[in-house]
Amino acid sequence: HGQARFFLDQRGQDIAPLVEADRAQREAVKRVAHAIPSEWRQARVTRSDLDRFLFEPEDVVVAVGQDGLVANAARFLDGQVVVGFNPDHFVYDGILVPHAPKDAAHLLRRAAEHEGVRARTLVEARLDDGSTLRALNEIFVGQPSHQSARYTLTHGEQSERQSSSGLIVSTGTGCTGWARSI
Repeated sequence: HGQARFFLDQRGQDIAPLVEADRAQREAVKRVAHAIPSEWRQARVTRSDLDRFLFEPEDVVVAVGQDGLVANAARFLDGQVVVGFNPDHFVYDGILVPHAPKDAAHLLRRAAEHEGVRARTLVEARLDDGSTLRALNEIFVGQPSHQSARYTLTHGEQSERQSSSGLIVSTGTGCTGWARSI
């Protein structure tokens, strides 16, 4: 804490907003965790472990944090219900985490019964090397350096040659995220 405060002080910034955001996040996680029915199996999965965690078909996935947390988790899911809780509606837009932690008990029971659940479309890209990319919001296809490239877009029987620094394929959900700023 002291090192972070010193670092920010040297740049004319205050650590207080970060301390408050951390407090709000911890409180939201605690409140939502206490609302999970005791008979449910529970596991806490960090963002870095999502790609290795085995989700069961009937799992209800709980995300407490920013919208991006839901988007990151969705890539590794296959039809599981996700309920997003916003720790601070003044800080985060809450498009994918619209719910207040105080409503967790009621919402989790409804989610388990698939009540009020909205289906979201994922975008999937299959590359010529056999790998697959999935995303809830959007996928950028191109060089990280944004160097221009030539490629062929194919849909069904139609093909079209293109040249650009890349393309962004967005879902309806993605229209509220990065694609909104394009």
